[in-house]
Amino acid sequence: MLIFLSLLSSLISAGAESASSSRSSPAPVVYQPPVTLELENIAVRASSQLLITSVVSPTLHTFDPTAINGKFDAVHTFPNVTGLTGIVEYRPDVFALLASRLNSTTGNMAPGSISAWSVDFNAPTPLVREIGPLADTPNANGLTALPTAPDILLFSDSTLGAVWQLDARTGASRIAIQDPSMLPSAAPVVGINAGINGLHVRLEAQTPYLYFTNTHLATFSRVALEFKRGNVSAAGPIQTLATIPQPPAIQQQDPDDFALDERGRAWVTVHPGAITVFSPPAHETTGNWSQTTVLGDVNGTDAQLFQPTSAAFGRGSLVQSKTLYVVTAGSQVVAIDTTD
Repeated sequence: MLIFLSLLSSLISAGAESASSSRSSPAPVVYQPPVTLELENIAVRASSQLLITSVVSPTLHTFDPTAINGKFDAVHTFPNVTGLTGIVEYRPDVFALLASRLNSTTGNMAPGSISAWSVDFNAPTPLVREIGPLADTPNANGLTALPTAPDILLFSDSTLGAVWQLDARTGASRIAIQDPSMLPSAAPVVGINAGINGLHVRLEAQTPYLYFTNTHLATFSRVALEFKRGNVSAAGPIQTLATIPQPPAIQQQDPDDFALDERGRAWVTVHPGAITVFSPPAHETTGNWSQTTVLGDVNGTDAQLFQPTSAAFGRGSLVQSKTLYVVTAGSQVVAIDTTD
């Protein structure tokens, strides 16, 4: 079922709490669709409406969290695919997304089935076009845009351990970065063995930095980017900023997607059921990032947060900009007030 949960109490500043602390409060169920969807990724329009993908549905959905009794409405159903993964806004109210015939149990995408699409909301009816097929990648997962080149998209390949570049105008794609820090675990794992997963680009002092998670290495990393002669590449070494501890006798802690706030903190969705904030050190050049669990728990026993998969901050008002929306594989949409 789809559950919209509102945590009305403010969260304490992430940097002031210990890595083992957590916080949650009761919240109401305001919407439940007729079918259960494994929600995968989320993007937010300037109008405050959420755009949500699912790995078990070829339909892009929208949900207005500011509306009373909001509806979970279909935007468009994509042909010849079974699921949708990454989604990102790359021009004003124009979004790109990834689609494939996806086995949600194994995480495998059928060869030749992966494609990228554009959805333009600058018209009374959304304009949908195929950007192009992605025949050379076995796994197209997270998706982000390059702020210094609006039509250049980057997506994560969780199988090859790579970041691909995709031109939204021509559909041309190429591997931009491939590194051992992006590869899946070499050791046997239970379930889906995914490497690089969520990724976002943040512009810092005019330099774009790519931040990314590696699910089964349980790491959070970044790398500076450069864009020359139409090609994206690494402009420096990859930095591992944090590694999620793996306490004994509990389920593996797997980071998925995340959202970056205005203070540079990363709000990371962690399987089986937690939101962990990674905060940069006081002096950026020294020390690892601190970790604080702000919602859920490492055992995945919090019913408010079952297998969180993606997060994005709201838009359209000051209140919305402080609200973190989280979607889960348990068909939940959770709203977290991040005001300090």
